[in-house]
This record gives sequence, C-alpha cells and structure tokens, in this order.
Amino acid sequence: MEVVGQAENGLEAVEKWESFRPDLVFMDITIPDSECLAKLQELFVMDPRAKVTMAMVLGQQSSVKLAIKLGAMDFVIKPFDQERVLGTIKKALG
Repeated sequence: MEVVGQAENGLEAVEKWESFRPDLVFMDITIPDSECLAKLQELFVMDPRAKVTMAMVLGQQSSVKLAIKLGAMDFVIKPFDQERVLGTIKKALG
C-alpha cells in the first residue's frame, strides 16, 4: 500500500508523522509557521531511525549542514532535478 501525504506547516507535519510513520520524508528547510530544525528534532525523538531528506534553495547550506548533523540523510536543491530526487529516494529506501 502506498500512502503519500503533505503537510502545510511543521505542526501538521509532526502530527502526520505520528499517524502515518512514512518510509521517507521530504522536508523543506523553510516550513511555514515553525522552525524546521526543531520539527526535524521532534521527528527523530519519535523515531531515531526516521529517513528524512531536506529540500532547499541555494543559500541555505548552513541550515542543511545542521540538518544533516541532526540526522537528515540527504538534501535536494530546488528547483528539483528528477534524477537527483529519484536517486535520493533509492538511496534512502535502499
């Protein structure tokens, strides 16, 4: 069964994580109404084995580096390159 979800903000993302426990999360480094890195930490408190990939635009490298230190697996740059996104998914899901 495949389930795809989307959250409009960090609070909703954490709530959906608790409900769905997805195999992989793509999280934008800029989340409306919340601090992305704090929500990332919340996900890892709930499940230290969570697989999270960050989405970013150029110029957000310092935040992505911190996200990687916190446990994010990888990152993709917007606008998305289809091959890069597919490669990231394959890498994460092994």
